[in-house]
Amino acid sequence: MPNSNYQTSSVYEYMKLLDQEESFNDSQYDAIKSSINKYMMHNRKAQTNATILENLLEE
Repeated sequence: MPNSNYQTSSVYEYMKLLDQEESFNDSQYDAIKSSINKYMMHNRKAQTNATILENLLEE
């Protein structure tokens, strides 16, 4: 399982890069945005799975 501190700092670095958007071309900007969206989607899925597992274990 990946280190969450590394993931958090990676997202932070992506956000810093997005703040400097003018230094990127459209394809680079879209790739960074896509990576952030994928990370956030996987994070939400992991949280949902953890909640489901906790509920199953409580029964």
